[in-house]
Amino acid sequence: MTSTAGAIYSWQCNQNMLSLAQLYWTILDLQNRETRKHPEPYKLSDDKDVWQIFADQADNTFQEMLGHLSGFYIVTTGASQSYKENVDRAQLHTGFLSAIFSDFSLQEDAKKDLDKVLTNFAQAVGGFKIDMEA
Repeated sequence: MTSTAGAIYSWQCNQNMLSLAQLYWTILDLQNRETRKHPEPYKLSDDKDVWQIFADQADNTFQEMLGHLSGFYIVTTGASQSYKENVDRAQLHTGFLSAIFSDFSLQEDAKKDLDKVLTNFAQAVGGFKIDMEA
């Protein structure tokens, strides 16, 4: 098999896996909403719904990787990375991004783009209140 044919075959397999995953995600989403007695679709205009969508998608993905689709994946312990350093708040993003992406040869403009993404994410979740008592 040529490298082009192999790439096309791999792409087709990935598309088929994505279709299966989306089917299972939809089924799990419907089951989750039924369990919560929330039959109508969630609304992106409602902050509570947005967080529930985010949580459900993460959970559904995890459940499918361990459930219906587990036979298609090679499960290993994976990689882990930790980051601990005392820095000024202004230097946190730069230090964090440098540590996380240290194995990549990122150009300065790419680092700035990643910093913008991290800043936007931090601002978006900054106002989110977490109840630690369950």
